[in-house]
Amino acid sequence: MRRNRRPRTRVFQIFALALTACLVAGALSVSSASALSFRPSSPSETAFTQSSGGEATANDAKSHYIWCEGESGGISEFEDEVRGTATLALRGCEGIIYHSKCTSSGAEKGEIRTAPLSMKLVELPGGGIGMLFEPVSGSLFAEFSCGGFDVKWSGGVIGGVTDPGYETQASSFDLSLVASGESQQYTETADGQEAHLEDSVTGSAPTPMGLNADIVMSLPGDTYEFSTEGPEKAETPYLKRSNGFPAETLWLGEGTSTLRSADGESYVKCSAEVEVVEGELITPVGGSGEFTNSTEGEVELTFHGCATVLGLQCTTPGQETGTLKTERLPISLSYRADGSPGLYIGQNESSGKFVEFSCPLAGKTVVAGGVEGSVVSPEVEGDRGFFGIEISEESGLEATWWGGVALPTTLNNDSRISSLMSVELREAKPF
Repeated sequence: MRRNRRPRTRVFQIFALALTACLVAGALSVSSASALSFRPSSPSETAFTQSSGGEATANDAKSHYIWCEGESGGISEFEDEVRGTATLALRGCEGIIYHSKCTSSGAEKGEIRTAPLSMKLVELPGGGIGMLFEPVSGSLFAEFSCGGFDVKWSGGVIGGVTDPGYETQASSFDLSLVASGESQQYTETADGQEAHLEDSVTGSAPTPMGLNADIVMSLPGDTYEFSTEGPEKAETPYLKRSNGFPAETLWLGEGTSTLRSADGESYVKCSAEVEVVEGELITPVGGSGEFTNSTEGEVELTFHGCATVLGLQCTTPGQETGTLKTERLPISLSYRADGSPGLYIGQNESSGKFVEFSCPLAGKTVVAGGVEGSVVSPEVEGDRGFFGIEISEESGLEATWWGGVALPTTLNNDSRISSLMSVELREAKPF
């Protein structure tokens, strides 16, 4: 029997399952509200250049002092109104006790270059504006060598925005990382997020450290402001993908799916085992399609092991016995009544059908209308991301069961259907 297949090396359940999917643009998430937001006047302008206003220094409890006298810099970019990514570069760096320039791999002599960092706008204790920098993955903040000594910085750091304040239009802002010895000025945000830097020299035990730097972050040709109102919410949830659209999708699901008339007299149950055949995962519910843009797309769903209460197998024309395959269905992201993100799956616009099938002794059934699902558990692992869909019990389907009178009909799945795709889901409006 041909079913929905995807190469896999092990069996796992879908979708409170540990399923990974492919993501190119970053973490797949549903953004949460924040007390602060960053708003440029031109949404297309997101990249910042950074330059240091003076020297940078680093020190730890063992007096591993590093002095950087050069013009420091880097590139950062806000991905939405709260967070973004950055890479910092400290130049003209020399380790005092090492009597040597300190240099990261691939950088110019005397340049310490950080790993890719996430940056997040935060509120500081007392109400100030701050920026939290942490490694995008793992704990490594920066790595470099000083005269044969290998040095690693790990953890995160919080800086304070010294100019301008809230609700002030400007084309740059000043960010200060301040430490006294190994003690950083800010190690916690107003809502309790902590950040600490440590260093390790040639494999030694990590030691608390402090980092001093003044950074000017400028946005050429544009202005911005920090707002206390928090990020705006987009009119609909949407997908963000670095490679653009269309984005192909693979849908996988397990459990028992049931089509049932409102009076309970007519129903078809679809249930099959999850199998691995020649290294390929075979699932009872599946499908494929694409998002043609950030909010809309199409999908075809397939259900296996479908039969009536009498055990008579039901089949869509052209499919193997016991298999229901939907029409090519439009999908669109939207907010549900409770404000959570959802996905609507409608009927085929040309045929006016959701799915058609026949069962022995019963005849043909045509299902029209659509169903709404909740977007659940958006996650990412490495370069793969995914989100799940829980189909609502109260769906807007209508079926002419066995060629008779049209009746309201529901589609229910006792597990979840998951959508596997190269996309990022966010609620916050992008720049």
